[in-house]
Amino acid sequence: MARTLEQILESEKPEVVSKAKELASAALLNINLGEVRALLEKLSSLKRYIEAAGGRVRLDIELPNGQHHEFPL
Repeated sequence: MARTLEQILESEKPEVVSKAKELASAALLNINLGEVRALLEKLSSLKRYIEAAGGRVRLDIELPNGQHHEFPL
């Protein structure tokens, strides 16, 4: 029967598990940063198009308590 990830991690040395978690966190951070960069590039292009047409782009954040925070981009 195949072992679960938890079982494999339990059998490894703590320093190996710690290093693996550190590397995984760094990889996930890089992936997330790449996604954020791509989103910002798309937003930047959209902003240029809207401003060229005479419009403005704003970011409106609505919190669960009903508060709004608006930011010009």
